[in-house]
Amino acid sequence: MFGSRRPGKRSIVGTKVCALFDDGFYRPGVIQSVHIPANSQLAQTYTVTFDEGGTFSYSESQLIGPGFQSLTNDSLKVGQKIYITFNSREVKGCIIGSGVHENGSSTAEYNKYWLVGLGDDCNIRVKVKLDDIRLMESRKSARLSEMDTDYTKMADLTSVENKKRSNCIDVPSHATKHW
Repeated sequence: MFGSRRPGKRSIVGTKVCALFDDGFYRPGVIQSVHIPANSQLAQTYTVTFDEGGTFSYSESQLIGPGFQSLTNDSLKVGQKIYITFNSREVKGCIIGSGVHENGSSTAEYNKYWLVGLGDDCNIRVKVKLDDIRLMESRKSARLSEMDTDYTKMADLTSVENKKRSNCIDVPSHATKHW
């Protein structure tokens, strides 16, 4: 009875996720299909098409993204391409190394940090917590995408000539007060 129902609106197909690529680093891709085995004991597999090309199948535990695993310290290694927010802007970078520093409390807790190189040549180095690292570029919010200004249209002088201009200004003859 339930097998013939159409998939819900919130289908997992089309979701952006990250998975291990051939080179051993996590790369972004899109889920193209879900394979549900006839035997309920077997795990579902997800077919992911990578942004850089190539299509591979993964189990749920091998994917990082919304509805799947989250990023852990074990996931990252030196050379991994990442995104962080730096000076209120999203910046691409890569993992250069890691370390720990003392928390400063009397219990001598240690916090792990990642050394990240920013920019194309990774010449700017910052210490970042795991919570601040993303494997995928963030989506622009609707508000920000509306703010994108097309400066080529603003510089187009022909559009000024085509504007309709009024020859007169309508002014009310007397002011009316509404109390």
